[in-house]
Amino acid sequence: MQHIFILLSLSINIIVLGLIFFNSSNKSFIDVWGKSSPSRNILFSVYLSIFIMSIILLFLYIKNKKSISIKYMIVSLLLFQIIYKLITPFVVTIKNPIIISNIVIAIFHIITIVFIWKEK
Repeated sequence: MQHIFILLSLSINIIVLGLIFFNSSNKSFIDVWGKSSPSRNILFSVYLSIFIMSIILLFLYIKNKKSISIKYMIVSLLLFQIIYKLITPFVVTIKNPIIISNIVIAIFHIITIVFIWKEK
């Protein structure tokens, strides 16, 4: 199960963030995310970092599934995401669709981390 959840967590990051980047000029996207601004662009820089690290870690993991250090890097990335995703409802209204999807993804990443720790 650990293997499947690691692949799914990293793939979710790549797919969701890829969709965000691909649709960033779409009107409905702008309605939810707001117009381009320094603060939104800073957030996108963080998202781009997560996107790049997810791709790198996915390839590293596929190449060496038994590496503990790669799994620890994956856990670090997922923990960072879990923390920021679970903090956002306290600074943005929970009715925002971004917040709801963040909570769902955070829960999935928590499950992935549990599988990593249980099978180490």
